[in-house]
Amino acid sequence: MMDKQAFIDGYAAARKAYLRRERERQILAAADYITYRKSIHRQQRNGTFRANRPKGVKV
Repeated sequence: MMDKQAFIDGYAAARKAYLRRERERQILAAADYITYRKSIHRQQRNGTFRANRPKGVKV
């Protein structure tokens, strides 16, 4: 049986690692989303976006 302090230390370390990973994941997700929005913006400017095409045209 491990003592209480060791358990608390282990838990704190795991939580810290998890929070760090989660923050990195959020930053990457935000960067992906910004890239995605930029590409849509570029497509809309260039007129290659699906919504800008006539109805009969295949994508």
